[in-house]
Amino acid sequence: MLAFPIWWEAMPAPTKGFIDKVVAKGIAYRPHQGWPPMTNQTKLRGVTIITVMGTPGLAYRLLFSDAITKILFRGTFGKIGVKNLRWFNHPRPDRRTDQARRRALADIQKKFAALN
Repeated sequence: MLAFPIWWEAMPAPTKGFIDKVVAKGIAYRPHQGWPPMTNQTKLRGVTIITVMGTPGLAYRLLFSDAITKILFRGTFGKIGVKNLRWFNHPRPDRRTDQARRRALADIQKKFAALN
């Protein structure tokens, strides 16, 4: 599970640096011919991402083509063969009421409880 804000349509640099160190050649994968182009060397069966962003959700999908899913799901984790990929996005939390933010947090807790 990764949780981070969306900055400039992608993950913050520290998150990217963490992924670059953890999903490393020889540790998380080894290259080979075919698709996926890398063999998953981990026991990683799935990745769940929770994000918040200032951009409206529809605008992020239409204008930026869900950049984070392209970067992490089709790119990083898709290339090493991780198949169970989930993304829970919470756009514009600053425009929500406290009650709506609490409901969103409760929803995240329910979703994670169901994963076990």
